[in-house]
Amino acid sequence: MEFNQKELAKLPAPAKVQRIPDPTHPALYIQINPSGSKSWYFVYRLGGRGSKQQWMKVGDFMESTGKSIIMPLNRAQELARAYRTKVDAGTDPKRELEAAAVVGTTIADLCQKFENEVLVKKSQSTQDGYGGSIKLWIKPGLGKVQVRELTRDQVTIWHSRIPYPVAANRALSCLRRMLNLAIDVWDMRPDQINVARKVERNEEEPRKRDVERSELLALGDALRALEGSHSLWALAAVKVVALCFGRVSEVLGLKRGGCVLDAKMGGYSILKQHKNIKKEGIRRLEIPPEACRIMLALPRLEDNPYYFPGRIRNRPLTRDGLHKTWMAVREKAGLAEADIVIHDFRSLAESEGEEQGISETTRATMMGHSAATARRHYTKSRKVAEAAAMISAPIAAALNGKPKRKK
Repeated sequence: MEFNQKELAKLPAPAKVQRIPDPTHPALYIQINPSGSKSWYFVYRLGGRGSKQQWMKVGDFMESTGKSIIMPLNRAQELARAYRTKVDAGTDPKRELEAAAVVGTTIADLCQKFENEVLVKKSQSTQDGYGGSIKLWIKPGLGKVQVRELTRDQVTIWHSRIPYPVAANRALSCLRRMLNLAIDVWDMRPDQINVARKVERNEEEPRKRDVERSELLALGDALRALEGSHSLWALAAVKVVALCFGRVSEVLGLKRGGCVLDAKMGGYSILKQHKNIKKEGIRRLEIPPEACRIMLALPRLEDNPYYFPGRIRNRPLTRDGLHKTWMAVREKAGLAEADIVIHDFRSLAESEGEEQGISETTRATMMGHSAATARRHYTKSRKVAEAAAMISAPIAAALNGKPKRKK
C-alpha cells in the first residue's frame, strides 16, 4: 500500500484498532478504528529513550461514514513537523495545547464542568446546596471571568457584595472547592494558586431561637386555614418537620417502604444518607405517633415513592417548594416579619427535651448530632431564663422605686 491520501481513504474498518506509521514522517501515525473512523496521532518521548512514550491526537483524518476528509495528509505532516521541533526544544506540545485551550475557560465553564462531572455523583442535598450557590451567586457574579485570570481581590469584592452572610460563606466554600479541582485535576490555573482560599469569611452566629408557644398556636391555625389552597403534601411536610426533629432534607427524603409507621407507638426510618453520615454513620430518624398519623393519611402520588412528592416524576418535594409553603404559613399566622425559620423546630425540640429531663446524650442522638454540637447550637436552658428573671425582679423593683421588703 502506498501511504497517500487516496489509498488511506480506501482502507476498510478493521476488526481491532490498527495503527500505520507514515514512512516519510516516522512520528506520525494514522489510527483506523473498528467503527471506520480514522485519526492522526503524533508519537514522541520527552527525555530520551528511557522516558514514557506519548500519543498525542493531531486530528481526525476521516469520519466513520467515509464521505469527507477532515484533516488531509499534508496538513497532518505539517503539524507533526511543528510538534517535532517543540519536542527537540524540550517543550511538551500536548501540555502546551491543553494550556492554550484553558485560556478561554470562564468561571461559568468551570461551574458547568463541576456540575457535570462532580455534583452528579453526590447526594441530592449536596447537589441542591452547591447548585443553589452556583445559580444564585457564582455564575451571576463571576461567570464571565476567566479561571486563570481570577484574582483574590475579585473574589473578596464578590463575597462582600452577597447580602446574606451565611449564603456568602456557602458560595465561597463552593468556589474554593471548584478552584481546587481546577488546579489539582483540570490544570486550569498555571500559577497553581487558589485565590478563594484566604478570603475572610463572614462571622456566623449560631442560631439560638425557639418557636414560642404563641407562635405555635398561630402557625397551627394558619396550617388549618391554608388546607385546600396549598399542596396537602407541603403542608403535611411542615407539620412533620415540626414533630419529628429531623432536618428538612431528611424529612423530604422519606420514602414509602423505607419507613416503619405506627399511629399508636410511633415509627422510624433508617437514614443511610444524611448531613453527618461520615461522622455519625447510619442514623435512625424517630417519627412520633402524631407524625405517623399524618404520613399514613397522605394519598400516594402515582409513580412517586416519596411521602412528600414533588412536581418532577420520582422526585421529592424540593426545599424551595417547601420554603414557599412555609412563607405562606408564616404570613397567614401574622409572623411574616418575625425572625423564625422552619429549622427552629429542631431548636424547640432540644429545649423541650431538656425541660422534660431527657438526658443530653439521648437528645443528641435524637437530633443526629454529637452531644457537644447539640449543646453548642441548640441548648438554651429555660431554667437559666427563669433564674435570670428571678434575679432581675428585685433589681427592677428597686429601679422602679419599689424595693422588695425583706420578710
